[in-house]
Order: sequence, then C-alpha cells, then structure tokens
Amino acid sequence: MPWADPRDIGDVVAARLLSEAWRGRVVQAVHGPEDLTFHQVAQILTEALGRPVRLNPVSDDAVRDTLRAAGLPPSAVEGLVGMAAGSHGLVPEQPRDLLTTTPTSLSGWAHARLRPLLEG
Repeated sequence: MPWADPRDIGDVVAARLLSEAWRGRVVQAVHGPEDLTFHQVAQILTEALGRPVRLNPVSDDAVRDTLRAAGLPPSAVEGLVGMAAGSHGLVPEQPRDLLTTTPTSLSGWAHARLRPLLEG
C-alpha cells in the first residue's frame, strides 16, 4: 500500500488547482515514495517512535461491533466496513510514476510529525 504524507497530498492538490493546463475532471493518483505492508509500517513506526507498534488484525465483525458501540447508524457501519474490505489487495488504478510519487517517507513523516506529539 502506498503511504503518503498529507502535506505531499496538499502539494499535489495545490499544483493541480493552480495549473491552467487542464480543464474538466482529472483523477490524480498520489503514491508515497514506497509501497509498504502493514508489518513494514509497524516496524517503521516502532523505530521512529522508540516504542513498540504491533500489527493487530481486526475482523470485519469486530469493526462492525466497535462502530455500532460508538453509535454509528447501520448504513455508516456497513459503508466503513465495506471500504476497509475493499482495500484488501487493492491495486491502484494509476500506476506509480514520476508524477504520482510523492517524496516524504513514512519514517520521515513519523519522525517529523508524529514523534513530537508523543514527546510533549
């Protein structure tokens, strides 16, 4: 899965909105600099944060139960569970290339943005 820094996404959006080279509708993929598994994400965050981060897979039924307990209506519960299920094995519609790949790594983002939140 490509992990992208929200600021990189904002840069892509700003460049697209400010460009006079297009009209109408455009789908613009945004891929972080590398595709990562959830296990790799846990390892990267463990290293960046200096504390263990473990992968804890959760079943669709457990997600449903949690969302219902939080008071979400049934349609919202099923929509969220459906989106999560739809992301399993997802292959991006637009391939990674120079235009779709953003620069900030998950490690760089975690060190710069997430770690300071945990230190304060």
